Amino acid sequence: MTDSARRNLLIGLLATLWLLTLLVGYAYLHKPFSGESLINLAKIFWQVTIILLLTSLAGGIGYVVLKGRAGQPVHQAVAQAALGYGVIATATYITGATVGLSWLLLATPFVLSAALLQKSIRGWWSSLGRVKGWLARAGWFEKCISLVTLVL
Repeated sequence: MTDSARRNLLIGLLATLWLLTLLVGYAYLHKPFSGESLINLAKIFWQVTIILLLTSLAGGIGYVVLKGRAGQPVHQAVAQAALGYGVIATATYITGATVGLSWLLLATPFVLSAALLQKSIRGWWSSLGRVKGWLARAGWFEKCISLVTLVL
């Protein structure tokens, strides 16, 4: 590492440390949030994480079933996720109606399914990546319809 690179790294670290010191000092003196608000933020983060994981699993399930279907990337990804959510809901309903549900019984199939469908989940996320190119070519009406489809 050259002297100028070392100097730049040191300046960056000191600036980051100074900013962190200011933020911690401000939070200590002014109490901008309470413990309850931190717990609420953690709950929100947890819920969003679970939603993303469930959507990924649903998309992976739908990707396996509807893999070769033609269509616009947005509509295809949404249809795959919707089909996957249908499969998850049906399996959860049947399990709950027959055996009952507990946290362990509910979480185990999801973790095993996610482990088995890793390639499909990655494929579904990559199909979402193709949406960017399609949106560049789409007109404003197609973008509006896709947004409505995505929200639904």
